Amino acid sequence: MAEERDQHCFAAILATDIVGCLRLMGKDQAGTLRALREVWAEQFNFLATTQPGCIVKIKGNGALVEFASIVSG
Repeated sequence: MAEERDQHCFAAILATDIVGCLRLMGKDQAGTLRALREVWAEQFNFLATTQPGCIVKIKGNGALVEFASIVSG
């Protein structure tokens, strides 16, 4: 019987949360949503899509992204 070897998979996980978002939503919901969309489009999505990884989930003011490696290839 062939010897089984453990396979290891390493990944870098990025979890984000925007501090104070609910407070800002209470003051100006439309402006806060507009600002969130700008942050996701201009900064976060650009970073996540230019690196070897994938966006797992974006929910409200938080996100979860998996990168295959912490070393850029």
